[in-house]
Amino acid sequence: MHHRALFVITLIFIFFLSQFSCNGMNESVSEVSDLDNSEGKITIVTQDDSDGSVEIPVGGILQIELMGTGSTGHWWYFDVLDDEYITIIDEYTKEITQEKIEGGPVMGVWKLMTQKTGTTHVEMVYRRSWEKDVAPSGRFTITVEIDASNNP
Repeated sequence: MHHRALFVITLIFIFFLSQFSCNGMNESVSEVSDLDNSEGKITIVTQDDSDGSVEIPVGGILQIELMGTGSTGHWWYFDVLDDEYITIIDEYTKEITQEKIEGGPVMGVWKLMTQKTGTTHVEMVYRRSWEKDVAPSGRFTITVEIDASNNP
């Protein structure tokens, strides 16, 4: 009887473990997605959206999320950003794994707010800050169409 109870408890534990570990596994981070929060509508773009375009209302938020490994000396830097159309309102990194890995990859997050109607481009390069005459290891570009008629 004792072995049977232990077996049943083990099965229940495995069932609950599988439910929690698979939660959210089907979410895609490569799509352009819109979220609503206290700052208004946020349009999130990732490396997979590079060379594309997005439409955002004046006063809307564009959130760029790019993977990087700062411990290699490489990081994302703005190469083209017209502050007449877009301003940086926040920048931070977040862990991408549950366990903290010293020097491991992180997600860089940049929140940009649109300022006025028009079309502009945002370009970022993945490079070492001290290597000025070396081609970047990566590039991210997005065309931003800012529309006054869809204010958040």
